[in-house]
Amino acid sequence: MKKYLLLLLIATMAYSCKKDGLNPAKKQLISTETVTDYYPADSTFNYVVTMQYDNNNRLTGVIRNYGPRYYLNTSTYSYDSNGNIVQISYFQGNNPNGTYTTSYQNGVPVSTSYQAPNSNSAVVEANYTVEGSKIIGMTFPLSPSLMETLTYNGNNYNVLSYSDGSTYTYTYGNHTSPFLYTGLKYCLYGLDYVINDNEILEMKEVNSNGGLTDLKNTFTYTTEGYPLKEQSYTNGALTETVIFSYTEVKE
Repeated sequence: MKKYLLLLLIATMAYSCKKDGLNPAKKQLISTETVTDYYPADSTFNYVVTMQYDNNNRLTGVIRNYGPRYYLNTSTYSYDSNGNIVQISYFQGNNPNGTYTTSYQNGVPVSTSYQAPNSNSAVVEANYTVEGSKIIGMTFPLSPSLMETLTYNGNNYNVLSYSDGSTYTYTYGNHTSPFLYTGLKYCLYGLDYVINDNEILEMKEVNSNGGLTDLKNTFTYTTEGYPLKEQSYTNGALTETVIFSYTEVKE
């Protein structure tokens, strides 16, 4: 369970929301990401991620194209009348690859369930504790001894801690992030993208045995303050490069 959360956070370190700060003159959203992943023995893997939005600038689809030898990996996002994400569905080619459904009470997330491909029922995988507009805790019914606690500095969560003693500590920049103008509200279990004010420059993981992993992002920016190029390093080794392109927000 926690391994899934860590992979999700690593994959989304560059994609946080910024709601105040630079207030760029041109409102933009990510259109595509051209990604290069680096592996040992000097091998690389390239792919393109394409974002889709509705007329309210809400993220509705993410398509990952890994090349002609692979299926397209797609995720789709559905919203309720209040603009809350209620369902995230994943596909490998045309084949369903799992669906996350979030329930709300008075607009506040209560739990997220997961339905596996070819299954007739969903299983609750995360329950939320919410304070104001922030998720401050998660419990996981399938791993009842594991609890996640989120602490914040302003609207940025700066520490994730788990009941097994592991922690993730974050350092932020002050530039505009590509999801500034989307309707993403909460850091939901199963969501591809995390919700903060600023871009994440560094994440330090201390595991339950005391081992340290240091992940850092370096950016170049457009004149409007949006990320143009991001390079990610794990314990000093370059692991990923992302080139961003943008589309203007619909007014």
